[in-house]
Amino acid sequence: MAVKNWVSRLDSKGKIVCSLVVALSVFSAILGFSAEGERVRPDEVRRVNGACTYPKSSALGLGISAALFLLAAQVLVNVFGGCICCERRSSSSFVSMIRLATLSLIASWITFFFAFILLVVGASLNQRHQDDHWFTGQCFVVKRGVFAGAAVLSLATGALGVLYYFAASETRKQDWQSHQPGGVTMGQSYGAHQFGSYSPYPQSSQFPSI
Repeated sequence: MAVKNWVSRLDSKGKIVCSLVVALSVFSAILGFSAEGERVRPDEVRRVNGACTYPKSSALGLGISAALFLLAAQVLVNVFGGCICCERRSSSSFVSMIRLATLSLIASWITFFFAFILLVVGASLNQRHQDDHWFTGQCFVVKRGVFAGAAVLSLATGALGVLYYFAASETRKQDWQSHQPGGVTMGQSYGAHQFGSYSPYPQSSQFPSI
């Protein structure tokens, strides 16, 4: 019910932006989970003359594509969400929206950073190549759950991005409404006891009779 009310308060542009952000983050998560299933396993790595030979894996393309979808979603929500750092009002609802927008923006960048790094690094380790690990004597592969964790973080990034867009939109809407004529400040009526009575002619009590 709360999500439905939030969606109804967005304009047409906001609904399009949020839909694109959700779609991009979901696509990124799907590709991340797919890369998890296609990653190179330790038993697939061959040791030839002391070097580790990695087979070709589709996890490379899946991981890079997931990272690009996630990057597109993050850029989209930040471009259209705009900046709220210059907004200054003292109402409680306005301050709450500012805090919500700030926290969701910071959290979305944190989840984006870790998801993007995991996807790119995981994809690079699934590239077909040959490494000479004579110093350690081990062949490195992507651990289980790296791509899956990045996929979950991608979903979290999209959700936090939508939350930031909504809070930022509500902040600007409240700021715009407060500057419109006919608001509380313009529409208040004041009685004569607040300003005193006024008459264009002097009252007879103000001047002594001659």
